[in-house]
Amino acid sequence: MSAFQPRHREALAGTRAPFPAHPKSVAATQAADGDAGLTELRRQKPSLMITDYLMPGMTGADLIRHATDEYPGLPMILATGYADMRAIDRVIGDNTILKKPFQLAELAATVERALGRPQAKPH
Repeated sequence: MSAFQPRHREALAGTRAPFPAHPKSVAATQAADGDAGLTELRRQKPSLMITDYLMPGMTGADLIRHATDEYPGLPMILATGYADMRAIDRVIGDNTILKKPFQLAELAATVERALGRPQAKPH
């Protein structure tokens, strides 16, 4: 989770940054792999999850599938440079894809869109 290129990882880890769509600051937490990401998700209960597609243990698509089962309606962003978008499209649902490489301004706009979309009601 949040397994971005080094410059993005440094920009996100421990960040508190204001987003226009959200007047409060945003705190970012990083996890080393999908299992650690699920643990952090359960511990933090964030308002948004961002994950990379390729990471140890499970793909970001698998993480999104598990996270959606536990937290329906949680907005999620999948960052990927992966070429086979059909595999990703099968699991992404209403969530957002952020294609790598990306600029921090693109990340900010994607976060704003994800946080601004209507939330699904939990079952």
